[in-house]
This record gives sequence, C-alpha cells and structure tokens, in this order.
Amino acid sequence: MQNMRRDFARVHGEDFDILGDAARALDGVPYWVVALRPRRAGVFFFRHFCDSAIGYRHRDFEGRILVLDKGAPRALRYDLHPQTVCVGDTLLVPFADGSEMSNHRFAKQSRFPQYFDGPFAAEIDSSPIASPPNGPVEYLGRSVHYMVHRIATRASVTFHAYFGARTVGSCNLRIEAESQKQPPVTLAVEVLSAADHVRAVLAAVSTHAFDHPDAVSTGWLRFPASPLSLRPGDRFSIAHGRLTVPNNEASRRHSKHALPRISLLPYHVPADAGGNAWLASAAPSH
Repeated sequence: MQNMRRDFARVHGEDFDILGDAARALDGVPYWVVALRPRRAGVFFFRHFCDSAIGYRHRDFEGRILVLDKGAPRALRYDLHPQTVCVGDTLLVPFADGSEMSNHRFAKQSRFPQYFDGPFAAEIDSSPIASPPNGPVEYLGRSVHYMVHRIATRASVTFHAYFGARTVGSCNLRIEAESQKQPPVTLAVEVLSAADHVRAVLAAVSTHAFDHPDAVSTGWLRFPASPLSLRPGDRFSIAHGRLTVPNNEASRRHSKHALPRISLLPYHVPADAGGNAWLASAAPSH
C-alpha cells in the first residue's frame, strides 16, 4: 500500500490534496480507498493498472470526475455521468487491491478518445403534481424516455423526475411512477449549507481485463453510496420506473401522462449499504 500511495501522489498530487487513505472492503472485495480534495476545476481521470494472478493477467481500470469551481451549482443526472463535484469537496476513490494483484501503477490519461454524455435535461414537463414535496428539495418536473426495440412491436419506457436543492436539511425522497406496479425508489438526500463541503464516493469505474488482444473482458464496477449530498442551487434527476410495453399509440399516450408520486420520509441511511461505510469512516475528519 505504501508503494501505491507514493505512486498515486506522484501522478495526481498536482491536481488533488490527499486527505488520507485506508484499506476497505465492499461485498468482501478489498479496496484501497483514497480521500481527495480537488484543487482546481476540470475533467480528471483515475487510471489504475495492475497484474493479476487469477483470471485475466492484465487489468486496466478507469474512473472519471468533473470538477467545477468552488460552490458552483451542479446538475447531477440520474446515472451520474459525468459525476460532478466542486473544488474543495471531498471525493473517495476506490482502487482494487486484492491479494492476487501486483505491480500497481497509476496514470491520469484516459484510454478513451471521447466520452459521450447526454444533457442533464433538454426538456422537462413542469406540469404540477399532487402533493409536491415541501422540504429541503423541490420538484422541478419530469421526462419520459420512450425507446422502440429492434423488434418494433415492443418498446422500453423510462420515467425521470427532476429536483432542486432548496434549503438546508435532510430527508428520504420516495418516488414512484403513477399507476405502475413497480417498487418505489427511495433516496437519502442531505442539503448542506453553501459553505459546506460535499462528500461523495466515485460512483463507477470502467474495467478492461486482457491476456492478449483476442482475449479481452470489459465492464463496470459501481460503488453505490448515499446520502446524495447537495448544496442549495444543485439540481438532480432520478430514474424511478422502467417498463416494457407494446409499441403503440396507447402506450405512448399513457406513458406521457403518468405523473410521479412523491413523498418525503424521515432521514435514514443504512451504515452498511454500498459505499456508505466508506463515507462514514474512510475519509478523515476535516
């Protein structure tokens, strides 16, 4: 771990203050978790190479973060692409560190020629809903994504709700698609003061494992964590329902008019869920 710490500081020390690091596990998998504070705005990549004695011999992991100016309002998509923090915030970045792994190296150049990110909200329907939330967050509107399958008789529908951080406070936000028999989505939200530092875990890392050019495996590692930390003026979206429906005009019409049902619940964050324990203990007090 000492060698990893030294090489990481050499590569990323100009762009981030390193607040601390710790060995942590998620679902039994060991990680080295580094607490960082961005020094400047920009787009940054966390590239991690290592060799493995199990499975594919060579591993190439990559995470990405968008850093805005200190205190700038953020627009956080439901899928966190790109994940966004501000100068001065705290970001926890996990790196795989199993006993079978060796020869760890770091770089800050992406392996991808370009990332493709959609807009936060090109158009949203701001029609009023029954019982809009009255608390730390406000309801801004909704959108429906209707996608026809390759077999054109079927389509997928995704429902998104959009919110803005309004006042300091915390709650659990519960959202469900009206008249759809799907489990609701619940998200723990904390709205900090404008002067506070947001704390977040790097949400996703792309993986590239290979032995040679014809033996390659790619995928994603995801590190879910809550609460979603916000400052007043931040906006965020949540995907709260997905359906497969017949591709016809009735499905389009029904999807378009299905309003979200939203309620605010008492604030509760399970300490052992996802990366929540990392937020509680991996970063030092500051």
